[in-house]
Amino acid sequence: MQKALANLASEGWISREHGRGTFVQGPRKPLADLWHFRFHRQPGGEPLPVYSTLLSRRALRLEAGPVVEALGADAAGYIELTRLISGDDRAYCWSQIFLRASKFRRLLDMPQSALESINLKEVFAREFACPTLSVVQYGRITTLSPEACRALKRRRAVTGFRLRIVASSHGNTPFSLQYIEFPENSVEIDLSTGSAAPGSITSRQ
Repeated sequence: MQKALANLASEGWISREHGRGTFVQGPRKPLADLWHFRFHRQPGGEPLPVYSTLLSRRALRLEAGPVVEALGADAAGYIELTRLISGDDRAYCWSQIFLRASKFRRLLDMPQSALESINLKEVFAREFACPTLSVVQYGRITTLSPEACRALKRRRAVTGFRLRIVASSHGNTPFSLQYIEFPENSVEIDLSTGSAAPGSITSRQ
């Protein structure tokens, strides 16, 4: 039963909130204003509607590594969010985002529904006065992480495509580090960064 409930949650049919219970989701709403990628049935065609499901959120204590290097040291630690993103249930990717806990700890207490079916950058701007003004993203073909393989229900050590994205706000200060991992998919992935916000987006491969 637990496995069945986990599958329903990963597909967005129910939400499970620690300490509160399990709830049937309302009609799914697609994300709007994607910045980093879009799924397409064919090149030049209409993008597929995209849905997101929050898989986990937690506080971390890190003293070194890529998160600290990208965001700087934070005595309060860091917040990690992971999500499963679906292109009309035809294609999938896994997202992992890190933020400084000194500013974003309240993300741990927000309702799960507030962090799904929305571009998280809208949440950062509206709830934390932290608009995304510039983004730099790098991509490479690599072995997908074990966490991504589990969420995407792929065998371990499968090869895929990984985006590494650093977003900055006022004063060109980085505030988030995000990884998006794509397994082999049956649709085209548009990496032209969609709609740019009030700042600029630079892509590198």
